[in-house]
Amino acid sequence: MTGKELAEAYKSGQMLSDLHYKLLLQYINATGRMYLSAYAPSLHTVGGTPILPISAKQPRQHTIEDRTYSLISSHEGNSHIMFYVPGNVTNMRETGYIEAIWEMPLDGLWQTFFLVRQHQSLSPTQLRKVPYFSQPTSYLQTKVVKSEPSNLIFIIEPQHIVSHVAIYKRPRGTYGVNRDIMAVCWALNRGRK
Repeated sequence: MTGKELAEAYKSGQMLSDLHYKLLLQYINATGRMYLSAYAPSLHTVGGTPILPISAKQPRQHTIEDRTYSLISSHEGNSHIMFYVPGNVTNMRETGYIEAIWEMPLDGLWQTFFLVRQHQSLSPTQLRKVPYFSQPTSYLQTKVVKSEPSNLIFIIEPQHIVSHVAIYKRPRGTYGVNRDIMAVCWALNRGRK
């Protein structure tokens, strides 16, 4: 990208919140790319080290391989996903929903990041009440989670997304669990990733 294109990209972006900026900076640096914070002026003297932009395009959806992924505030059905946990050497997968999408130029190329809030697990006692916990129903590629948002947040990139997941919200008392729950089915993957 030319300097003019970069300037236009930064100008057209929206400011990231302090929390989102810190999470994104932490993620990018954890991947081995080294960026400095725009909010730490004493570090700006490190020669050649780029500074993470404070703004990004914040689209409501992003398409990957003809599949559209959306913010939960925009389209709930397209926001729930299964994803690989970044940095996990065992290719651990989790499920959650997309809260934010950021597109910004880094290293001269447009890059996309997703802020994903992981689904909140039930307690071991509650899990034993759920029919998907034991065989043969454990083969249905379904789990039950709390309906309330968790505090676990991940920053991921398009290559971390496995697939959409289907959710089915159930009221308090379903399966004897004394809280609102969701059944989460990841069979939509069909073994693609």
